[in-house]
Amino acid sequence: MQATYHIKKSELNTGLIEKIRQLFKDEEELVITVASEKEASGDLLVKEYLELEKRFPPRRVRKDLDINAIIDEINQ
Repeated sequence: MQATYHIKKSELNTGLIEKIRQLFKDEEELVITVASEKEASGDLLVKEYLELEKRFPPRRVRKDLDINAIIDEINQ
C-alpha cells in the first residue's frame, strides 16, 4: 500500500503521524520518504520513464519501413 501527501511545511503536525498509523495499522514496518515538491515531481517523471522503457525497450526500425502504411492498415 502507498499513500502520498502533498502538504506545506507549516501543516506538519502530530495529526499526520496519527493518520499514517491508522492507514497502515496492519503493517509492522513503514518506509517514509520526504522530498521537496520540486524534486519529487521530477523524480517521478524519471521513474515513470524508466519503467516504460523497461516494458517497451527501444527497437531499431528499418529505414525503408512506411509507418503511415502500417497505420492505414490498422485503421481499415
